[in-house]
Amino acid sequence: MKKIMIFIIITILVIIVVAVVIMISTPVQKSSASKRDDLLKLTPVGMSMDEVLVVIEKNGWRVMQIRYDGGYADMSKPPGPERIVGEKCINVYLGKINMIWWEGASWAFDEDGILIDVFVERGLNV
Repeated sequence: MKKIMIFIIITILVIIVVAVVIMISTPVQKSSASKRDDLLKLTPVGMSMDEVLVVIEKNGWRVMQIRYDGGYADMSKPPGPERIVGEKCINVYLGKINMIWWEGASWAFDEDGILIDVFVERGLNV
């Protein structure tokens, strides 16, 4: 009975280790900068919010938020007004990259609803 329990415990530990190694070694297919470049090709600076929404819908991305009263927060900048990019924004969930990471994008627009920047972010699936 003891041998069976030891075998089961070792088997479970091996499965866990293999699963963790596979998840960690699964490459993130593109860098955030590369993905941003791809999004800028699909939605170049100067497009209207409506045109960007058409591209988002066409690609099947899920709109998380549309803001007409503020841009998105660039977390790479220190807290303050300069952290906010644009006057309006669209935040979208692009999908899972792999079992560990998700990817999203934010399009920033000026007060007239013209695209001025795109930001790609990644986070952990929890």
